[in-house]
Amino acid sequence: MDTKIRAPSAPGKQTLAARLHTREVAAMLGVLGAASIITSQTEETLRRSGAEVRGCEWDMLVALAAGGPMRPAEMLRRAPMATNAPTVHAIIARLAARGLVKKRPHPDHSRGVLVSLTSDGADLVERMSPILERKIVNGFAGHFSDEELETIADLMARI
Repeated sequence: MDTKIRAPSAPGKQTLAARLHTREVAAMLGVLGAASIITSQTEETLRRSGAEVRGCEWDMLVALAAGGPMRPAEMLRRAPMATNAPTVHAIIARLAARGLVKKRPHPDHSRGVLVSLTSDGADLVERMSPILERKIVNGFAGHFSDEELETIADLMARI
């Protein structure tokens, strides 16, 4: 089987197999594969550490730690593991029930809420961040030069 990556052409003129070997598909599958590996490593590291949060919950806690109080819609944009609004709201409810985040009325939007970390949530992020940075972030970064990391960040920001 020919596994070369080909330049795209008109979809109707290529077989399905040929369309699946375009640069676009290869790049997209590479990004999805890397994201899947990082997600699995994050989940495993959290589980082994006894943090009692899942990866998507951790992702939202980090978004709040980095960005401060925010609306759920903003959390959806800043927490890549949270895939849709119902998921964000379910995660917020779980984290609030465990005392890691709190909701309060948004001061500028009568129907909106702001979500923020509690002291327990901030403590968890502070305690777990060095572990995850050591295992996940440094492991990812170890595959690339500083220039490549900058390029990756710039490229991914376009999506």
